[in-house]
Amino acid sequence: MPAEAASEQACAMEHSLTDEAMVRLVRFFEFLGSCPSVIASFRQCPMVKERKSAAPATKLPQWCSVCAKKKESPSMSLADVKPGHSAVVTKVGAVGALRQRLLDMGVLPETTIDIERIGLGGDPFWVRCQGARLALRRSEANSILVRTPD
Repeated sequence: MPAEAASEQACAMEHSLTDEAMVRLVRFFEFLGSCPSVIASFRQCPMVKERKSAAPATKLPQWCSVCAKKKESPSMSLADVKPGHSAVVTKVGAVGALRQRLLDMGVLPETTIDIERIGLGGDPFWVRCQGARLALRRSEANSILVRTPD
């Protein structure tokens, strides 16, 4: 698809999707970033499956070996990244309106975020994401899980 047509379609989707549809689309992108070899298993992947209990799964099924490898790789909060460094979003852990706001600002799985500076009291975090400069509270930065770039 030509870039211009893709951009038009993405803009149309952004303005017509419900919050639930946007959350599910983001879960799908999170899944693709962590399980590219098992697309057929999307609904069963523990990384995107809605949790019925608060207890995290301790052992991942064999069919999700890519997820298992990703879980073993170090992950941290965006708030732990030092100014002047970059990180790649692995998961937006916020819920509700905050999650929607972060997604709307372009904080999506597999996007790179550059930490420009942090305010004197630890707030705000000035970051650059997809060409936009954003100011995030520490609590917002803590809800974004990242990994170091490959």
